[in-house]
Amino acid sequence: MAKIFPRIENIDGLPFSEKVVYKALMSLPNTFTIFHSVQWFSRGNRKSIWKENDFLIYHKNMECWF
Repeated sequence: MAKIFPRIENIDGLPFSEKVVYKALMSLPNTFTIFHSVQWFSRGNRKSIWKENDFLIYHKNMECWF
């Protein structure tokens, strides 16, 4: 099972689409690390923009930088 951070014991409060993806990601092998609800800010042109990744998926053998 993939390592998921933070681990959610009760996913009932998640939107339906996130529940489906969360369950699917849990079935990945333990070589995957998943970060759920990653928040970040982007700064530029005198304003800050808040963003969120529902899921950030990492596997050490599949690194890719854009």
